[in-house]
Amino acid sequence: MGLIAFFKILKKERIDEHMIESVSDSELSRLGLQTIGDRHRFRKRVRENMSNTPSAENGPPSVGSSAAVFTPTSAMRSNISEIRNRLFQPYDMRSRKRKGQAHPGRGRTWTANFVCLSNVDACTVPSVQEKEILKCAGLGLKKIVLLCDDNEESVVQKIMSAEETEDGDVQGFPKLKLAGGFELLKASQNCRTLSVLKCNWSVKEMKTVISAQTRVYIRPIQNNLSIVPEKSESGKKMVTRSETCQYCKQDFDVRALRAHVESCSQSSEETMYSNAENPDNMGLIVTVNEPTEITVPTEITIPTEITVTYTDFPDLDFMDVIPVETIDDIHLQNIENSVGIQDIIKNCIEYCREKNIQDPVEIVKKMQLEIVTGRPLEISNISEELTGQTTFISVNRENIIETGFEEIESLGVSELRNTLEVSFYGEMAVDAGGPRKEFFRLMLQEIKKKYFDNGFRDLRANVYVSIGKLFALSILQNGKVPQFMDTETLDKIFGDEPLNLEENGCICSLREGLDTLGIVEAVRNLPTLRHIFSNNSPRLTVKKLIQLLKPEFSERGSNRLSLEKNVYSSFMRYIREVSAGRRGALNLESILEFVTGNDQEPLLGFEIEPSIIFTECIESFLPMANTCICRMTLPRGTQFVTLPEDLSLFEIYDLSFSNNYYGLK
Repeated sequence: MGLIAFFKILKKERIDEHMIESVSDSELSRLGLQTIGDRHRFRKRVRENMSNTPSAENGPPSVGSSAAVFTPTSAMRSNISEIRNRLFQPYDMRSRKRKGQAHPGRGRTWTANFVCLSNVDACTVPSVQEKEILKCAGLGLKKIVLLCDDNEESVVQKIMSAEETEDGDVQGFPKLKLAGGFELLKASQNCRTLSVLKCNWSVKEMKTVISAQTRVYIRPIQNNLSIVPEKSESGKKMVTRSETCQYCKQDFDVRALRAHVESCSQSSEETMYSNAENPDNMGLIVTVNEPTEITVPTEITIPTEITVTYTDFPDLDFMDVIPVETIDDIHLQNIENSVGIQDIIKNCIEYCREKNIQDPVEIVKKMQLEIVTGRPLEISNISEELTGQTTFISVNRENIIETGFEEIESLGVSELRNTLEVSFYGEMAVDAGGPRKEFFRLMLQEIKKKYFDNGFRDLRANVYVSIGKLFALSILQNGKVPQFMDTETLDKIFGDEPLNLEENGCICSLREGLDTLGIVEAVRNLPTLRHIFSNNSPRLTVKKLIQLLKPEFSERGSNRLSLEKNVYSSFMRYIREVSAGRRGALNLESILEFVTGNDQEPLLGFEIEPSIIFTECIESFLPMANTCICRMTLPRGTQFVTLPEDLSLFEIYDLSFSNNYYGLK
């Protein structure tokens, strides 16, 4: 290749032995070393020159000499190993640097995730509600920074530490000092059962049995820990705000005002809170100890044999009048959330009517914008990180129905409105949209088989409430739309006629679940929305799949372009093999599922268009995909690694597209 001539070019560019360490592959390419092999031979020649030169005092070689023009110093020779590792590093340099960085003034650190349990008999991973309680009590998830050389005693001290971090949060769990001893546990793979950590608690030993992402659960041994909520901001004094009680005219902290008003001795003498003095008050609360009758022009009779009349509230709805006897039996938070959803749906309906919106896709988009809260549902820009509140659930792929229902049933309306973040047991994928769509698809697939294909299961009518909630979530959060219900079932769900609970228990439960997020009310008032439940989606074809998966080729004239087109042609032939049914159980939907997490184009389309990118084959021609950004990576051949024949290559593709797991088992 004429390395001597290349060394002359380096000399002309005034690159000496002190700069050779910092010359990158791209700079070498610009100087004339276009191929990986040439660059490899050049660096090998440099290293040989370093090892053959006994001392820098021998002076530089003559111009006509075949040796390199560089004179390595003793410092360079001592760092040959380090330079080689950096130049030919097979791992991600950024992650390598992070792992090797040490904090100033101390050794290398290891950050572990700890969750402290409150009950001595706890043996399973806490549910969503339990995690919230633990968090409020100062026992929730905490990231504790440990030194890599910490022994068991140091680890225990940091776990029980009451010191505050720079953010003002308590570093550890000081309540453990009252636990009478504790033990460390971890979740077993693919289940929620906790098992004791069978190793020494030094950092060195723990790193051999758990990863940095694994959550370590701390369980008290003798005494249960208090779950009384701590003061906000880690015990700091809260800024108080007082308000005057309208009955006794005394000032109370707003956090204690509601309890005082309910017990105030003067409240029993009032018959109602009138909004006559303040027109902004829209609610009406009636307090009556015995049937009361007031003679005024307009009259409302409440079924509890309490008669209330009014003239100042002509627009008052019957449901705005709540007998006090029933308040204690209603979860106030659910009432607020329910009213919130009703108001949101009412606004959506009015908006669509005002704008004359008939397209069901536009209607769903409007409902999604108004109902779904928290983090964005999809990645719209791959260079930006998704931030915002989510509702986290963890499910077992092998037992998706049971674990999925268990998580959905534990969520309140406010949690259902948040963007759902899904984790599958034992799988390391981080949900930025892909795992959530996979969860909805798997759940609807199993629900159809178990609860619809053979008719309704009347003995389990209560389960259909959770099924309705899941249907509503899937519709609003870019999941698959349930299109397997027949016309008669849809008529009963969205009809106005009252249903007999004994004869239509499943339908009633399904209607209740769907209307948790306002779907039933929206369909009744916007009839075109019902069309999304009709099974009229066109079947996926070869042409449609090729149009969806757009390849991103290199620039014209590059060597990579021809290699990329070769592997893309093989992939096109593979698609036609799948379409013809010659690849076993695989079909075109399997390929789309692999890339996007959906087996058909979503109702609202893809936020980022599905694409195919190409990369050099390093170890295997196995395709990989990121379902959160709908991108498939297709390995291509190189000048040194040729593309396999179709027979061998298609077997590798079969392995990828039949895989239903985030990662390889």
